[in-house]
Amino acid sequence: NYRLGRADNLSMWPECFTNTDLLVALSKCDPILHEITEASRRPYCRFPIRYEDNFDVFLPHLNRMFALVRAYRLRASVKLSVGQSDAALADVQTSLRLADKLNGEPVLMSFLVRVAMLDITREPIWEALAAHRWNESQLAALQAQLEKVDQCASLGKMLQGERLCVYSMALWLHSHPTRLINLSIRSRPTDLPYDEPETWLERAIPSGWIDQNQLNIDRFYTETLLPALDWEHRRINPKKMEQVDHLSGTMRATPYRAFFKGLLPPMVVVAAKAALSQTRVDEAVVACA
Repeated sequence: NYRLGRADNLSMWPECFTNTDLLVALSKCDPILHEITEASRRPYCRFPIRYEDNFDVFLPHLNRMFALVRAYRLRASVKLSVGQSDAALADVQTSLRLADKLNGEPVLMSFLVRVAMLDITREPIWEALAAHRWNESQLAALQAQLEKVDQCASLGKMLQGERLCVYSMALWLHSHPTRLINLSIRSRPTDLPYDEPETWLERAIPSGWIDQNQLNIDRFYTETLLPALDWEHRRINPKKMEQVDHLSGTMRATPYRAFFKGLLPPMVVVAAKAALSQTRVDEAVVACA
């Protein structure tokens, strides 16, 4: 809504509850949200992610984190509507801390969920700014917290994680070379059972093909993808990202690039999300200042 310059219509929300007083209706969540708020103040956290599963990694915590931020965002808007700006600020700050907890996960899906969490959190920030409901000390606290958000650094960490995932996948493919066929048609390599007996085709595929796939992807990251991003100035050039996508899309298919496309993230989409997310955070910083 904030992108349209329109505050959330809270009059629609009572239809979701049996109580028309939204603060009372949301109070049933207070014990859980209080516990989460206190836990979010800890400097670090780590979820039990099996990174060794590579592209088959299970990330059940992302839905929970996203749902929590939606709850805090609604409660902050309700509190702002009744003049409880201090309590609303506490919910906004908790949402920002929760988004930061995903910053250390070098996984594409975690990065995208973090982008969405930050976007949701900007709604009550904008509402209070537009209605002049933050006082000077509240604005200073928000500005200081928002200035710590660095989506370009998160993007870089995610790309390094994806790159390492490709390396691990190549090691796994040495034992399951026919999965190259699956990867070449954008299927997940684990679609086939791990215990499938070795076939004559597996024995016939040279291991050098897998090494060359790994080498070509690594070169693409080193020579094309990572240099296209201006890490020093935190700038993402859309034309350069389109060139990266065009180059990866027009590469001639060979056995040395059998799983090249299947293991590269869609960089135009991902880079655009990172750039827009950082820009909106920076705009919020300027608005607070």
